[in-house]
Amino acid sequence: MRRTISRPGPALLLAVALAAAGCQDMGGEASAPPVVAAAPAPPPTIDQVSGRPTVIAGDLVEIDGQRIRIQAIETPGLNTRTGKRALVEMRRIVGRDPVRCQLLELEAAAGQGQPAWVARCQSGETDIGRELVRRGWARARPHYGDGYEIEEAEARSTGRGMWPKPPPARPTAKPPAPRPKAAATKPIAAKSVPAKSAPAKAVPAKPPAKKPS
Repeated sequence: MRRTISRPGPALLLAVALAAAGCQDMGGEASAPPVVAAAPAPPPTIDQVSGRPTVIAGDLVEIDGQRIRIQAIETPGLNTRTGKRALVEMRRIVGRDPVRCQLLELEAAAGQGQPAWVARCQSGETDIGRELVRRGWARARPHYGDGYEIEEAEARSTGRGMWPKPPPARPTAKPPAPRPKAAATKPIAAKSVPAKSAPAKAVPAKPPAKKPS
């Protein structure tokens, strides 16, 4: 007796395919996730950073990959002579000591640049922003409290750094010196000098007259 084997119909094949797909979703190999662009590293959550800085500009440093803009100052651009000198002066102030920065605000990135923290930074006991303004290589820009207007005024008045030298003071005309007064002289009384009398001439004695005899 021949056994007849019936072939599955289209409906049955579709049901089997759906069941297999369900099994893969539950216990089989998962499908590859969509490719997502990596998000930038989040900014530090602490309010203070410290370390050996890399000076990028007169008012911009970098510590451990985090850019920090010095609070309350502004320096000329690096495409200017004064901007390049401000960068050199910033390196002199920082030296080889570690820098401590108190973070205040996250600055939005401009163009293709990186965002930077606005911070007040110190090198040892030296306030970096204050010292750069005092030397005349940065302008005071008040932000988050007291600025450095006094230091800028002193640098301007003395012609430090990028500020022009003040013109030399004009010599004031001296009044003519008073003439010395002539000393009052007392009239000298004329001394009476006795007139010299002419010496008396010797008169020869006359011989005695002869008496008549």
